[in-house]
Parts: sequence; C-alpha cells; structure tokens
Amino acid sequence: MVKIKIDMKYLPTFENFLNEGISDEAIKIHAITGCGQNAAQDFIDDNRIRGEKLLDYLQRNPNSKFDVRDYISGAAGTVGGDKKLRKSFIDKMK
Repeated sequence: MVKIKIDMKYLPTFENFLNEGISDEAIKIHAITGCGQNAAQDFIDDNRIRGEKLLDYLQRNPNSKFDVRDYISGAAGTVGGDKKLRKSFIDKMK
C-alpha cells in the first residue's frame, strides 16, 4: 500500500482506497473479461472459488472469456443465466 505523508500523518492513496479488498486475481480477471473488478471479486467470494484457478482457466482458454463474463454476471439469456451450466462451472473452479 502506498501512503502519502501529510502533516505527520500517513494516509492511503485514493487508488488503494478504491481497490481495497480486491484481489490481484479479480483485477486480472476483469482485465481479460471486462466484467468489473468488484463483480469478479464478489463472484470469487460468494461462490468460494479459487481466484487463481479461474484466472489460470481464462489464460489457458482465451476464447471462453465471454462465457466466463456471463457466468460472473449470471444474466438471463446467457450461459450464466442457465443455472445448471453456471453451477457446473462454479464447481469446476472450486
């Protein structure tokens, strides 16, 4: 964490404040899929999946980035909206 010294106090930078609680994996998953850092982190946390495994999957299967984005969003009308497919994918990432 980068801190700035102001009047003998150390304050975290605004960038660190925004990214607080977001893992490096969630940031990289967002960079690949465009799903949003918070959405990626919530998906990892809510489903108790391993962020490293999901990131590795994306790096090995770059053509599936849109499917992963849809699994993260869970939007109706996409593969993420199909409960069986989404659950199956989540189980693979645990």
